Amino acid sequence: MAGPIAGRLLDRVQPRLLLGWDNAVRGVLIGLVPVLSLLGGLGVTVLCVLSAGAATVSALTEVAESAVVPRLVPEPRRRSPPSGSRRAARRRAR
Repeated sequence: MAGPIAGRLLDRVQPRLLLGWDNAVRGVLIGLVPVLSLLGGLGVTVLCVLSAGAATVSALTEVAESAVVPRLVPEPRRRSPPSGSRRAARRRAR
């Protein structure tokens, strides 16, 4: 669900910058879990909100990585993904 939004955002922002920010945001969201647990403020609702936020940011990471990797690896050195990978499964589903 966040993929189309990530694609539009990627058109406006450099993919490397987006990767840096979304990894930082995901790190903060995941880092809040033990902190809130120690402070006694980690309930099921808060955990669900943090998980949903981290999952949304992960979608941004996946879209940005797919835009950055082709720029990093020269054309002759690119290979198709291994047959058991998620990307290969997505290609087969299309």
